[in-house]
Amino acid sequence: MAKEIQKIPVKRFVIDTKVSQFEPIETEINGKVYKIDIITPLMLKDLKKYEDLAATGDMDAIMKQVEILGGIPKAVCENLDVRHLKGMLNYLSDRVFNAEKYEEPSSKNDSGIVEENIPQ
Repeated sequence: MAKEIQKIPVKRFVIDTKVSQFEPIETEINGKVYKIDIITPLMLKDLKKYEDLAATGDMDAIMKQVEILGGIPKAVCENLDVRHLKGMLNYLSDRVFNAEKYEEPSSKNDSGIVEENIPQ
């Protein structure tokens, strides 16, 4: 008699990169909307390069960080009030590093963890 394979429910973390679970990060400047759909480790690595300089108030570093996190070209940033740039950088950083504060209640339950019957 053949031994029956027992199926035990296990949890698996599932990511579908074709459909994001996260809302895009949008910034509007003078009626034009700039949007970032995905934040990658390479973007954060690039961001880190400018962190120390931005902390000292270096405007080129701040504009580069805004460009990385917000998709806002440097040419646009150069014409903005410094206080707006710093505010945007704070907002964009908060959206990336504290994303749970901005999630809709319905998406909080969508953790990516699903139960499936996987043969053991």
